[in-house]
Amino acid sequence: AKRERTAFRYMQDVFAGKHPLVQVKNEPPYAADDEEAVYLNPSARAQFSAAHGTWRFSPRAGPFSLAGADGGALSEGANPAAAVDAAGVGARGTDSQRAASARIPAKTRLEVTLEEGAAGLKGRDGNAGRGLGVDVESTDTFADLGAKQEFLNRNFTAEERRLCLAAADPSASFAGRWAAKEAVVKAMSSAATQTR
Repeated sequence: AKRERTAFRYMQDVFAGKHPLVQVKNEPPYAADDEEAVYLNPSARAQFSAAHGTWRFSPRAGPFSLAGADGGALSEGANPAAAVDAAGVGARGTDSQRAASARIPAKTRLEVTLEEGAAGLKGRDGNAGRGLGVDVESTDTFADLGAKQEFLNRNFTAEERRLCLAAADPSASFAGRWAAKEAVVKAMSSAATQTR
C-alpha cells in the first residue's frame, strides 16, 4: 500500500509539473575516487542519502573499501592475499569478519579472487587432474571445405565429417568441433603440467 501511495504521489507531481516523468541524473551515484571500488565490489550497495535526495553508493563505509587496515592505502609491493586474509575477507570469511574488515582496494580483492579461483582449479594437492581449456575458432576457417579435405580427413573421424556435412551450416559445425577438440587438449595439458 505504501508503494502504491508513493507511485501515485509521484505521478501527481508529474501532472502538476513539479518534476518530469523521467528524472535524468547528471552525475553517477558515487564519488569519482570510488568508481573502481563500486564496479569491482559485488557487496557494494546503494543507500538513500537525504543530503543528496537520491540513492548513493558509499563503498568506504561498506565491508570493503579503498584503504588499508590502518586507514591508509596498502603499500606498494604489499602481499594482497595477506592483506585480504588479515581483513578476514577471503573465501572463508564470515559476514561479521567482512563487516569488521580493513579497507582493501578493489583491484587487490580482484587479484586475490582470481588467484583463489586458479588455485581451486588445481585442487588441494596442487594437481587434482582438473584442467581448464578454452578455444574459439572462426567459421571462416572452414568456409572452403573443398580446399581443406586433407585437414578434415586427418583431424575428424568419418562419423564426425558425416555429421558436420549434414548440418545446416557445415563450416560452423566443423569450427565448433575443432574448438572443442583444442579446448580438450588445453585442459589436459593444464591438468598435467609435469608431462609434455
